[in-house]
Amino acid sequence: MLSQERAIKFICNEASTSEEIEQFVKQQTPDVIVLSLDINNDSAMEWLQHIKHDNIAPVIVLVGQGNEQIAVDVMKSGAYDYIPKHFLAIEHFTKSIIKAFEQWHLIRETERLQKELEHLAIYDALSNILSRRAIMDHATAEMQRGKRHKRKLSVLMIDIDMFKLVNDTHGHHAGDIVIKDIAQSLVTNTRGSDYVGRYGGEEFLILLPETSVDKAVLLAEKLRSHVEQLKFDTD
Repeated sequence: MLSQERAIKFICNEASTSEEIEQFVKQQTPDVIVLSLDINNDSAMEWLQHIKHDNIAPVIVLVGQGNEQIAVDVMKSGAYDYIPKHFLAIEHFTKSIIKAFEQWHLIRETERLQKELEHLAIYDALSNILSRRAIMDHATAEMQRGKRHKRKLSVLMIDIDMFKLVNDTHGHHAGDIVIKDIAQSLVTNTRGSDYVGRYGGEEFLILLPETSVDKAVLLAEKLRSHVEQLKFDTD
């Protein structure tokens, strides 16, 4: 039916067993999966849940004998549509495939944008370290934790000397590279338990839980030394 449709060109691949389906989706991601519930007596419902769980592709389910309970079960398991075979007509089938494809990509795009917004709320867009708001939130939490458990907390405030001269001489693009590279140097040379954030234009804040002043001074000198040795590739 799909191969004879002229308005839209469908490229169809068939699989008669669960193993063939699994092998196919490993090789390429289909735009839509049409799944028959009586596919060689395999557990198509389990496969539907597997496809849904792994976000492989939208699924349209075809059934030989349809009833309300089967419809409810397949839709709960993540199918985008449910079509009894005796109601199968090319116009309905085509619309179902297109709708499933469009809804699937709309959901994926919404999820992508949501993750991007969540990332931007936590991380500075330029340096990809904690944003000012995020680093200050961590500072508040660590100060409270330190007071409650009587633990040491050190804080480093870091400022790039003569940064305005970099921008004025080489341009803001070069200045952006300097900020990104220094931010990466700070992250690389601190512990996983430390927090590195961008406080302002060329200012960085580092929180050092469980760290005495003496150890913080040693780390500050280590960081300063690494920055002193940095070379910046710009155009």
